[in-house]
Amino acid sequence: MVGQAEAKAIRAKNKKAFKQYKAYQGQFYTAKIDKESFDRIMASQASNQERAAVANTVIVNESSLDQLHQEIDNLHLNLCALAAEKSQ
Repeated sequence: MVGQAEAKAIRAKNKKAFKQYKAYQGQFYTAKIDKESFDRIMASQASNQERAAVANTVIVNESSLDQLHQEIDNLHLNLCALAAEKSQ
């Protein structure tokens, strides 16, 4: 499990990337599309069950924001550790 200080450092390190993502997200949401296009896009999306069936990892977001951050930080560290093992 990641300590609070480590989790805070991870979030600080990724702050720039998160800001860039939010800027991109803002551009996406301001795009104007008609209702038919929106409905077609939504209908083509996989259901949560379909996504979970093919996912390697699922984070269930049913708790506090702090708990969600902790789970994300733990997943990130675990994935980094797996990548490091694989590269050896």
